[in-house]
Amino acid sequence: MTASNLAVCFAPSLFNVISLKSSNSPSLLRNKKQTGVPDSKEVLEPAHECLVFMIDNSKSLFSVPQETIAKCRFSVSDINNPKEIKDFDLVNGKPNLFIDKHYQVLFKECREKFRNWNVCPSINGIDIAYKKTDDLLRQWMCLTEMEAPPEEVLNRILTQRSLWDEDLHESSVVEKLDNHTDIFQYTRNSMPPHPCRHYCLIRSWRTNLSKGACLLLTYSVRHPKVKISGVEGIILESHYLIEPCGAGKSRVTHIIREDTKGRSVKWYNLSYGKINANFMDRLRTSFQQVASGPETKL
Repeated sequence: MTASNLAVCFAPSLFNVISLKSSNSPSLLRNKKQTGVPDSKEVLEPAHECLVFMIDNSKSLFSVPQETIAKCRFSVSDINNPKEIKDFDLVNGKPNLFIDKHYQVLFKECREKFRNWNVCPSINGIDIAYKKTDDLLRQWMCLTEMEAPPEEVLNRILTQRSLWDEDLHESSVVEKLDNHTDIFQYTRNSMPPHPCRHYCLIRSWRTNLSKGACLLLTYSVRHPKVKISGVEGIILESHYLIEPCGAGKSRVTHIIREDTKGRSVKWYNLSYGKINANFMDRLRTSFQQVASGPETKL
């Protein structure tokens, strides 16, 4: 539709012309003329022209100047930035010290299972809890079982995101730092026509842990080869501990803090736990075997 056609549709309600039309009785019209109140026809034409102008110039009218943004005071949750690669205690180009330090913390959190966490009602059999942090964004934990061994679950998370993330737009490995660490980028388009969210992550995983467990640690990072398009989402932390629990199954614990940018702290508190549980449910569902075909009699 053209700007003029859109204005015809929206001008009567946006400029409250409908209420004027409903009150166009002869007695009221006489009173309006005496008091100088315009009738609906006198209002509708300039309202239509005004709305056409606003539609044609929407980008300039509704864009906030950079000078104004620079003067704004954002909350802590709005100014999270990715880490630099140098922040990961690299040894020969590998983030070994950083990873070793943080996977001990993750093991401790998972072993204590929601101790010092605020437990929420479970969703589809997925346990959910959160912990408050200093920068307002809560740390969320989800726990569930999946019908696959740990290494298969880890591989699904690392290389087969399209099977469980329906909003994935594109993804690629930017650089491999070693056999267990890489730089990974992806974009998600969850609410078109809103702009995509672009993520650049450093991922490090381990498969040789005790009792066959696997571990994945993920953080947002700056990388010279990655050019951010759209909104830059920030993964402050996203960690998976995947442990065998018998009969070819795994117990998967996911701890995450994410700044998707452009949303309030209240939105995170009300919604993000459910969203993260939905991700875990999709990941779990991707392993479920569905029997199909004609029934056989033996």
